[in-house]
Amino acid sequence: MSEDVLPKESGRLERLSPEVKLAVSLIPFLGPAFTKYIDDVVERRRKKLRTIEKEFTQASGEDIAALFERSTADPRFGDLLTQTIDEAQRTASERKLRALGRLLALGFDDDEPEHLDEIELMFLAVADLESAHIRVLDLLVRRGTRHGGVGDYQIASLFPNGTTVAYPILKTLERHGMAGPQSPPSADPDQVIKWVPWDFGIYVHQKLLAEGTS
Repeated sequence: MSEDVLPKESGRLERLSPEVKLAVSLIPFLGPAFTKYIDDVVERRRKKLRTIEKEFTQASGEDIAALFERSTADPRFGDLLTQTIDEAQRTASERKLRALGRLLALGFDDDEPEHLDEIELMFLAVADLESAHIRVLDLLVRRGTRHGGVGDYQIASLFPNGTTVAYPILKTLERHGMAGPQSPPSADPDQVIKWVPWDFGIYVHQKLLAEGTS
């Protein structure tokens, strides 16, 4: 976010999370390498917030000051902003960061409580996704339909360890109502199970995750 909007920071250690501060307290000597590490952490956090700011501004047509004003006036939206900033610090996915910025724009454009209910559901889903989940959802939405699924072997081919990692990813999407198996599991371990994108997954992908989403 803009330099004049970011909070002033008094020192390197004050910029770190409580967990990192605890780790620092257990290290007897902090040399130049660690100082460089702290500076790198701070800069990466700034870049993540700038990505969210850019996506919010492009999607809403509003500046960052308007976002903070709305967050102050509406505590529920303010909580969403706080959660979004916290989540941004935990992800390495650029697409997820952009999705979080777009999500704030959706919430900013409509302050109806029922609409915010949906925005919060979308946030919970996106917060649980990382690059691997987004790749799988991409595949399901682009190659499958609500009534025509993608074989689990195709999904597994995205990853070096195949179904070992593909199924935990699929189960995360299923837990959030974004995708699911087209037919019940079979007793035959070699039977192909097709997975389909559900309406909520298609909606989240279209609004937040699709490349070129405005």
